[in-house]
Amino acid sequence: MALRVDSKDEYAFLVNENKYEGELNSINKIADFLTKIYLEPIIEKLIDVPITDKIQTRNPYNTTWINTNKGKLEIKSKLSAGYTFGDLVFLNGEPAPDGKYVNGWPSSLYYLVVEDGKLKNI
Repeated sequence: MALRVDSKDEYAFLVNENKYEGELNSINKIADFLTKIYLEPIIEKLIDVPITDKIQTRNPYNTTWINTNKGKLEIKSKLSAGYTFGDLVFLNGEPAPDGKYVNGWPSSLYYLVVEDGKLKNI
């Protein structure tokens, strides 16, 4: 356990010495003790895991599909749900061409405007 001395940048470390052979009378010995007890076992477990399981790639985009009069749009947004101005828009795997995409009826109310492969207007 580490306790900060009130109003100072000093700490007091309390260690159960029954789990350590010797004296813990320096910060280096405490660091070695904590490394051996807590960090090394975790590292050993990670080494036994295949490298593909260690690397996790996260897709930062939420994808929304919308049927329009020009085809099915794929909108990639950093929002957790939905989409907003500036989000990336694709049609058939390519950046969507500029234009107005109608996605409902009546067409004057429900449309998206794409410019430079991004949502310009919703």
